[in-house]
Amino acid sequence: MPNMKMLYCSGNQEVCHGANIYKDGQDPPIKPDSEYPEWLWNLKLEKVPIEQLSMDEKTYWRRIRKAKIKQQNALRKQGKLK
Repeated sequence: MPNMKMLYCSGNQEVCHGANIYKDGQDPPIKPDSEYPEWLWNLKLEKVPIEQLSMDEKTYWRRIRKAKIKQQNALRKQGKLK
């Protein structure tokens, strides 16, 4: 994803910069909180620590695999792994 734009919506802005996915489109306007569904404010955005995950969960194994890939890439970059 080389052409990825950063998404930021904060402060007293009128639009959510970077949220437009269309080439000729515009960034969507930010509406008052009352116009969004209630469940939106209850989303969990923090990652659960891997120690709290069960080995039966898919998320656990995805995190283990991702950490292993990062470790191998770091070793490969240092020339310690072929």
